[in-house]
This record gives sequence, structure tokens and C-alpha cells, in this order.
Amino acid sequence: MQETPSYHESHREESEQHIQPTSTANRLSLFFSTAALYARKTFETISMKRHSKYALGVSLIVCVAFIWVAASQWIQYIFGNLQYQKPYFLTFFNTFGFSFWNLGYFFSSEWRETLRNTSCVLRAESNVKSVSIEPKELVLHRNENTVDIPKAPRYSMRRLFIATLYFCPLWFIANTLFNYSLSCVSVSTNTILSSSSSVWTLFLSYLVFKQNIKPLHLMAVVLSVTGSVLVGVASYAPGSADSSTIGILAAALSAAFYAGYTIALKRFLPDEERYSMGMVFGILGILNSILFWPGFIILHYAGLEVFQIPPRHTIWPLAINALIGTNLSDVLWARGVVLTSPLVATLGLSLTIPMALVLDIFLKNYNFTFMYFAGAFIVTAGFTLCNLQ
Repeated sequence: MQETPSYHESHREESEQHIQPTSTANRLSLFFSTAALYARKTFETISMKRHSKYALGVSLIVCVAFIWVAASQWIQYIFGNLQYQKPYFLTFFNTFGFSFWNLGYFFSSEWRETLRNTSCVLRAESNVKSVSIEPKELVLHRNENTVDIPKAPRYSMRRLFIATLYFCPLWFIANTLFNYSLSCVSVSTNTILSSSSSVWTLFLSYLVFKQNIKPLHLMAVVLSVTGSVLVGVASYAPGSADSSTIGILAAALSAAFYAGYTIALKRFLPDEERYSMGMVFGILGILNSILFWPGFIILHYAGLEVFQIPPRHTIWPLAINALIGTNLSDVLWARGVVLTSPLVATLGLSLTIPMALVLDIFLKNYNFTFMYFAGAFIVTAGFTLCNLQ
């Protein structure tokens, strides 16, 4: 594949050739809208079926893959075409948007009940832990088809807060590194390196959950990594300056931190029926806003990222990325993790590679080699194999 010597130089050349950015923006907006519609239809069709939880989780992961590929292109549009290259500000702006989930307390009586009765729920949780229920103890009602099974109480506000405190730094660091890498390397390179999170997730799942690593999972990871390497080799033209060493390192570290965030989410909040994902991300938004605002001062005076109020023409693109590219996608992703498993979720997002391929052809008219197509196919095969369990 032949790419331009420098990502940012390519954008300057495009501007000089009077390529209109609105065309790219409109296409990306259409892509976002399609992914959002897919998410809504997915919830409507299978979210209420008990035996479709795994299918729902996989569908959500595929939807997130669509959104993240479009979001990566959108971020580079902000960095390049709109000339607002502020990765740290972008991450902070996105995580601050999570705070709006807290408006759910005004509309959901369930949220308010969780907040009021935290101490009661804590006592209920301790009581549930001390009860052992055997199958013979289940009491049949008058209707022989019903069984009286105690329902697990919802997680307390205290537990949600502590759990979020554990993984909120992992989320913020992973996303900051991811956004920074997009300012240095192409979307394809960023996507390929991000897919390596499946290897970290497999390793951490074994350490944290003592999860048995099945031969099928190992084969899926091998296929995923092999396909990623093939795509990576095919992406580099001789003498290309597309890949910055710092950008590559940032993308690789982002994958490791995101795997840690995924494992922490599954470890501390395993039962998705006992809490609202929106409530968790509302807490995440508040905590990250409090913990990471000093980063602006440090980066500004260190000369790494000079603080600048976003120009008027960047407000809506930033808002769209925050609402759909981060808020919607991360809530759907987290739900997909708890409905499936961290390994399935991270391998599923390897689907972003063939999706990035299609979008690059659609938006940038790239020509790809046979090796690139072969790698994309192998990555997709790895995801399919992982779900044959």
C-alpha cells in the first residue's frame, strides 16, 4: 500500500488542492448514524430475550467496532482538517461528557433508590453472601412452572464508586494514548496495534480469573495477531514516514491499558443486571474530571500540549465525537464485555481492521495489496473462531 510520507503533510496537500473537508465530514456523519441505528435496532430485537444475552453482547461489540473506526477517522479530521491537535484535551472533553449520564437520577426512580438506600443494600449484599441455596430448597408455588428464587440485590452506590475508582485511570490513560497515536500515525496503523489488546486480555484473564485457556481461544489469538502483523507489513511502503516511533509506542501501550480496564470492569462489576451502565459512566466522568484536570497545567508548562480554548468551528465536531464516538460506544462496549467476556470483546474489536480497510478505500481511495486483504481476512476468522465455544 502506498501512503503519503507524513499524515499531517498529506492534509496540508489536500487543503492546497482545494479538497473540501465537508465531503469527508458528511460521510463520517453517515457512518456514525448507521452505527447508532444499528445499536438501537439491536436493543429492540434481542435485549429482552433471556437466552440472547451472548448474542446481544456480540452484536454490541460489532456495533462498537463500527463506531470506533469512524471515530478514529473523525479524530484525524479534527486534528488535521480543523487544525486542533490536542489529544489530552480531546480525552478530557470526552470523559467530561460522561458526567451528563448523572442526569439519569432525575429520570430514573431506580437510580434514586440506589442512592438513598446504599446502606440497606450493603447489608442485603452481606446477607446474600452468607446464604447457600441448594436445588432441593427451592419451593414450588401453586403454579408448578414457577420457582421462588431469591433475587440478588443491586450493587450499592459505594461499591459502584470504589469499582469505578479502580478502573477510571486505566480508561483515561488508554484513551489519551490512543488519541495521541492518531496524531502521529495513520488510522490503519493505529487500528492494527490496538488489536494487540487481545493478547494482553488473554494473559490478564488467566492471572485474575484463573480462566482456563482453551485451544480454540489460543488459536483465535494467534490468528488475530498473525493477521495484524500481515496487515502491518503490507501497510508500510519502503521509506514511508507514516509511522512515528512514539505514535507506535503510544498505540501499543494504549492496547495494554485498555485490556487492563476491560479486566477490571469484569472483575469488580461482573453482574450487569445489578447496576446501570449509565450510572457507572456518570461516576467515571466525575472522577476523571476531578483527577485529571491538573494534567492541563503540567502539559502546558512542559510545552507538550499548549492549552487552547477550542475555536468555534471545532465545537460541534468535538461534541459529536464525545457523544457518539466515546459516550455511546464505551457504554455499549462495557455492556458487551459483561454479556460475553473480556477476551471475546477485545478479539471482537479486531474487526476494526477490515472495517478500517473498507473506510480507507471509501474515503481516501487507498489501494491495498493482497497481503493486506489476507491479513484482514485472518483477523476476521480469529473473531469468528473465538465465538465458536
